[in-house]
Amino acid sequence: MKINIKPLLLIILIFVLFTSLLPHSAFAASDIKNPSSGLQISIPGLRFSDAKECQTDSGDKALCVNWIGEYISSIYNYGIAIAGIVAAVVMMFGGVIWLTAGGNASRIGEAKNWIGASITGIILTLTSYMIMQQINPDLISSVSKPLTLTSVPEKLLNSYESLGGGDIDIPRGTVPNTYDETIKRLAQKYNLEPAMIKAIMATESGGRAGVVSRAGAIGLMQLMPGTASDLGVNPNNPEENLDGGSKMISRLINKYGNVENALMAYNWGPGNMDVYLGRQSKPAPGCAYKGCPMKAETRAYPATYRSYYNCFKSNFAANTCS
Repeated sequence: MKINIKPLLLIILIFVLFTSLLPHSAFAASDIKNPSSGLQISIPGLRFSDAKECQTDSGDKALCVNWIGEYISSIYNYGIAIAGIVAAVVMMFGGVIWLTAGGNASRIGEAKNWIGASITGIILTLTSYMIMQQINPDLISSVSKPLTLTSVPEKLLNSYESLGGGDIDIPRGTVPNTYDETIKRLAQKYNLEPAMIKAIMATESGGRAGVVSRAGAIGLMQLMPGTASDLGVNPNNPEENLDGGSKMISRLINKYGNVENALMAYNWGPGNMDVYLGRQSKPAPGCAYKGCPMKAETRAYPATYRSYYNCFKSNFAANTCS
């Protein structure tokens, strides 16, 4: 039996168009709300699981969500169902043509083409499903590895207190490279440049793990005890201190969109920086109005950081920066 390719192409086109036109969900990775109500087009039977608190392999507290896997799985399964329905409709259409052909050979031949195309479409759909069941059964059963989102407490992002940065005198010069490997690992973890983390460490503490400022900031990244507690790190452990400071800087860069403002917020307190930039009108203890005077230490912070950054950018392993 000769099969007309046009009906088959119609089935394939409908399937491709349907799956490609389904929009992505409207949620962002930073949004922890269940995205069921944020979809532009609802998929029947789709139920997103709730986000759950969990731990990463490194022991960090995180938010585990399976929404991306569930959404992709639903698109695939729904697309398979639609393709099957379209194939059934095409078969019925061919049957109607046959029944109304009245013995006309041309009409009967057309009906056979439609029916043959629908059968081919059903076979292709079932074959696709069975192959995927063997290759990636998790996709069929809506199971995938959850996305883990490390989080920073919201109160830290709006705090009027300094998150790090201490009133200590740091001599310029030797910066130990003891923590270079840890810094490289954290840079990859938080999508930061290794030179950036090392430059902040040098600016904060000169790379001295045991230093404590007069304000009580501790260690390499000069974390305040409250900040360290909220981040879930031990500030007296050098690696955890570096982890907490790197995590905080990463989130501040996301908040402010540039490194300089993030650094000043880290030193001065995000709440003060928000008022200074006019992002909020609520008076802050250290900054009561937009453009209020910034403390000298905070104003000087970016320049000191950039000096170290340029040094470590050209030679990350350098332990002397003038």
